[in-house]
Amino acid sequence: MRREDAGRRRQFRQVLRSVFPEELKFSIFVLLPKLSTMWETKQCLISYSLKRTQTNSTDFSRWELKKKRLIAKLNQTRNKGQFTVEAMVETGSILMWLPLVVLGLFVLKWVLKRVNVWIYESKLGEKKHYLPPGDLGWPFIGNMLPFLRAFKTSDPDSFIRTYTTRYGRNGLYKVHMFGNPSVIVTTPETCRRVLTDDDAFQPGWPKSTMELIGRKSFIGISFEEHKRLRRLTAAPVNGHEALSVYIHYIEETVVTALEKWSKMGEIEFLTHVRKLTFRIIMYIFMSTESEHVMDALEREYTNLNYGVRAMAINLPGFAYHKALKARKNLVAAFQSSVTNRRNQKKQNVSSNKKDMLDNLIDAKDENGRTLDDEEIIDVLLMYLNAGHESSGHTIMWATIFLQEHPEILQKAKEEQERIVKKRAPGQNLTLKETREMEYLSQSLLLMERGFYQVIDETLRVITFSLTAFREAKSDVRMNGYIIPKGWKVLTWFRDVHLDPEIYPDPKKFDPSRWEGYTAKAGTFLPFGLGSHLCPGNDLAKLEISIFLHHFLLKYRVERSNPGCPVMFLPHTRPKDNCLAKITKTTPGSRSEKVKRIFQQFDGNRDGGLSREEMSALVVAVNPRVKFSDEQISAILDEVFRTYAEFIDGDRGLTHDGLLRTYDDGAGDVDHGKPKADNVDAVSEAGWSRELGPSSDSSDKRVIHWEESSHDYTVFVKELGVLRSKADGARSKEEAFDGHMAIGRVLYEHQLFKEALVSFKRACELQPTDVRPHFRAGNCLYALGKCKESKDEFLLALEAAESGGNQWGYLLPQIYVNLGISLEGEGMVLSACEYYREAAILCPRHYRALKLLGSALFGVGEYRAAVKALEEAIYLKPDYADAHCDLASSLHAMGEDERAIEVFQRAIDLKPGHVDALYNLGGLYMDLGRFQRASEMYARVLAVWPNHWRAQLNKAVSLLGAGETEEAKRALKEALKMTNRVELHDAISHLKQLQKKKVKTNGNSVNEEGPFIVVEPSKFKTVGEKTTLRPDLAAALEIRAFQRVTRLGKCDVEALRREMRDNDVPVSYSGNGVPLKSIRKPTLEEILRRLLNVLKPETFQGAIKAVNERILTVLDDSGSGRIDLGMFYAVIAPLCGGHQNKRKRVAFDALLWRPGNEGSSRITKADAFKYINLLRAVYIQSQGMSEMLEVHGETDASTVTFNQFLGMYDDSEWGFGIMTTVVKLETRDRNRHGNQVCSVCRYPIIGSRFKEVKTGFGLCNQCYSEGKVPPAFKQQEEYSFREYGSEVEAMKANFELKYLLIMELSNRLMLIDCEMVNLSVFVKRIG
Repeated sequence: MRREDAGRRRQFRQVLRSVFPEELKFSIFVLLPKLSTMWETKQCLISYSLKRTQTNSTDFSRWELKKKRLIAKLNQTRNKGQFTVEAMVETGSILMWLPLVVLGLFVLKWVLKRVNVWIYESKLGEKKHYLPPGDLGWPFIGNMLPFLRAFKTSDPDSFIRTYTTRYGRNGLYKVHMFGNPSVIVTTPETCRRVLTDDDAFQPGWPKSTMELIGRKSFIGISFEEHKRLRRLTAAPVNGHEALSVYIHYIEETVVTALEKWSKMGEIEFLTHVRKLTFRIIMYIFMSTESEHVMDALEREYTNLNYGVRAMAINLPGFAYHKALKARKNLVAAFQSSVTNRRNQKKQNVSSNKKDMLDNLIDAKDENGRTLDDEEIIDVLLMYLNAGHESSGHTIMWATIFLQEHPEILQKAKEEQERIVKKRAPGQNLTLKETREMEYLSQSLLLMERGFYQVIDETLRVITFSLTAFREAKSDVRMNGYIIPKGWKVLTWFRDVHLDPEIYPDPKKFDPSRWEGYTAKAGTFLPFGLGSHLCPGNDLAKLEISIFLHHFLLKYRVERSNPGCPVMFLPHTRPKDNCLAKITKTTPGSRSEKVKRIFQQFDGNRDGGLSREEMSALVVAVNPRVKFSDEQISAILDEVFRTYAEFIDGDRGLTHDGLLRTYDDGAGDVDHGKPKADNVDAVSEAGWSRELGPSSDSSDKRVIHWEESSHDYTVFVKELGVLRSKADGARSKEEAFDGHMAIGRVLYEHQLFKEALVSFKRACELQPTDVRPHFRAGNCLYALGKCKESKDEFLLALEAAESGGNQWGYLLPQIYVNLGISLEGEGMVLSACEYYREAAILCPRHYRALKLLGSALFGVGEYRAAVKALEEAIYLKPDYADAHCDLASSLHAMGEDERAIEVFQRAIDLKPGHVDALYNLGGLYMDLGRFQRASEMYARVLAVWPNHWRAQLNKAVSLLGAGETEEAKRALKEALKMTNRVELHDAISHLKQLQKKKVKTNGNSVNEEGPFIVVEPSKFKTVGEKTTLRPDLAAALEIRAFQRVTRLGKCDVEALRREMRDNDVPVSYSGNGVPLKSIRKPTLEEILRRLLNVLKPETFQGAIKAVNERILTVLDDSGSGRIDLGMFYAVIAPLCGGHQNKRKRVAFDALLWRPGNEGSSRITKADAFKYINLLRAVYIQSQGMSEMLEVHGETDASTVTFNQFLGMYDDSEWGFGIMTTVVKLETRDRNRHGNQVCSVCRYPIIGSRFKEVKTGFGLCNQCYSEGKVPPAFKQQEEYSFREYGSEVEAMKANFELKYLLIMELSNRLMLIDCEMVNLSVFVKRIG
């Protein structure tokens, strides 16, 4: 049977060969395996072929019958998924080219994969047969694509696993990576050989890496030079003596940072830890502690590191291009520092502390040669990079691993507690104690390495340094293979540290594996090995130990996204930079406090807080809020629902549940009372102004000419001759020099308009030269043209940045002057950015720091202002302006006594400092020290006799001091100086001062005050239109904010146009939520367009109010980015336009956000978040408590515009107060004739509130504050009716009188009737 089948198959193949065309044979045989194996299909093919061969046969009837039967049977098989002959023949013509294409692709791949082999191996001759196994990859890119692909997944080890799987674990594999043919070594023995054999291997970092780190750093210099520099630089960061010097600074910095982070809420933990380690290394190397400078430099280092492991593609958009720009900025900053330090040494300016920069500048070899600037900068750049990246990442991962393994955390914590117990009271951490963290006392059963177990295990698991690069000096034999001369060698640390034969279960964090274990050479390489061992490893471990010591004793970390993906390039880190919250766990702060609170409110001592006990706790936590029963019930419902797992039956919330509520952000019962704002002083603390683009012209003769005078005409004519001579010079360069010389002379004599013409001509001659643009910008600023000045400085900046290091010395001053010109336009936030850039490039630029502090004060960021100004004063102790601004910032923060001292210091430095004298006078007035205030204002007037504000405030302070006659004279002088509206404010202030009664010897003056304050429950309203007292108080505050920001001048339709016309790119928050977010300076530009009618100084005040009130709430994380859609929605209610239109634009702004864009509905979560933001921003009595509880924030349902309006207008949970605000907008200019407020005696403007029983009237302010005249203090309650205008009041009075008259007439009619009846009765009796 088999033989018969075989014969049939042969016959079948012969028929195919003889019958089918040649071009179909290949396709047919390709398709045959896919055809059915049924014999009918084969017979069908035979029948088809027989037809082709028997065309001359006469017996067609039999053939046709057989053919029909076979085709019918074939069609039955087709229904089962088989091929028909017709289909096969048609498909054959289509698919005949497919194998050829596939074959061609395989051939092309083979050729391309052999290109690198031909290029690099063909020149080796017979040595190529002894190369390690591997794959040199594609031309140019080599194996970088699979490397990057693997390291961007969750399994980076898949890259090296492909080699070990294909070629076995022989420890060496040839590759082509980072632009060079290379050999990867993956075993401890081969790594140790490569790292320690300096005769065979030298540093071989890729060209791209050396371009970023520096060719004259450790990775690019000779062996002898490396030994010399290492010996010089390693001493200050290693050894007992060096570490003893820095341990106290490190501990102080760590303690301060942890305390600060615990108060910041959610932070990017890795980012802040890196800033901490960078601060430490900057102090050690450059004695720099300026926070602004270090933050900016650390950001540049971040960009630099992303490019180190990236492909060297220098095109915009690639990481390497961005890294090169970061290096350029870092080099410019370090160059400035080196130059300044060299100048100090030339001037014999000594410093108390000698840092690494001093050592590098003073270093000399045996021939007396010193290091040049490039060598110093490259060494600094390398050390500062390595000195904070590894420590920062290790601290972050060690903290995460400890928090994820409670048993390990407890064990490490107990070790630290034992160390603390042995410490003397008040003593700080010592170096000896850090050594004790390695081994505990011998009395313990186990010899523990303590922290170093944790640190070493962390270093092993994360393997911060992926690889080290070496280059073979000559052909090197290793493990039977040859590494050719010039080839790179990559020691793959990660494969060593995660080798299961060395470390069982290698990816598990298990510090116990180090107990009694000593790593063999080459098996543990976190800091390298051999002569290139990391010189700062002792310092790094000290930093990590100190941080973990304090962290374990007092803090814990709670990650926001524990399952966040991990990125492995350039270093292993969570994608969200470990978004987390740092909380205190010290016995004296949170746990003990919560325990005391629990015991205090657990009245029945049953171990739980019932609803009654919890309601008492809620009231105690919020002493200034008066809750209704419904509010307390709603709060308790939310608490008991959220923490249901901690509810113990009828007993209520357990102690653990209460502790969890506090960990989640609940309040405390011992909140301090906030300092109330003082509104009594007329003066406002300001900051001194500086003319930025100025030169020292004290010894120059300043010329003042009238442009219409004859002398000026002659001068212009002679100047024209000089310019013509300059234009007629032999070359452009000489003409340029001539115009620049003319411009400088004119500028020195303050002839700015004429100087500008010369500098503009110089700009035309050499457009890419920085100097004429810079000088032209100075002239324009001096002429008051801030916008044109800004444009010139931007041109100068562009020219300087494109010119390389040639104009590096001018960059800081360009940034400073650019910031000053922006301040002239009112753009203070943008100015801050440029001042920061200047301080980064030149850390000792005290004027940049001073201007930065002044600008930060101007936007209400007082703490940051204090830091910048203190740094400026540290650099220039006799800087009077900086002292003045620092004192103003301290006053704004409430540190009045310290502010007085700093103001006095500024006056001592410059006795005629008007701003210091004026603001000190305002401070004394705030404190009620009126005599001292009047003295300060008198000193201001001695310097500036026409200072009308000082004269006015002098009158106020004299009145406060009781010198009435002197006050009257001062007020008359002020009236002579000006007739401005501020005088009315002064009158208001005088009356407010009269309301304060001075206490003498503990007894009050017996006179009764001008008003009494009545509790809100006694204020009743008459009529539906009368505003409630609490609502009016909140609305007045919102209206005051609206006036300061001038948002009412911005039509709400302008917001809609901004959303329609300007495209904002979508970014992602740490939680992965898409946002249209922008930086604050960009937002400032948008506000400038919206409020383009405002003057610069007015716009500055508006920005300050917006930043303090709105941006601080929207940017609660401190990232500096604002959700633009939410910002538009928040300001829409205060913009100009009809009330309904404002609500519609707010809804459209929420629709504009990425989560809702393209829909007609918004999510309920967004709606609730928006309403709560409105209340948190505008209703200050609510404050951030509104943000602690966002109702429905996880609700994914959507709401329409009408539903949104219902939520918005809700009087209790919404923003229904907007109706009252709109009422104030329409009425706040209405006057009520001669009607005055019965309390403040001011003419009533706006609404008048009339007490219906006694008839006295109150203004908006007095009504909202609950003030009534003392003559009516005996009333049990007060009923008020609101009148919007005097016409409305007269109409109401007329209606009342009409009713009274009608009532009187009715009574008279009744009396008449009674009299008639009486007369009839008398007649009857008579």
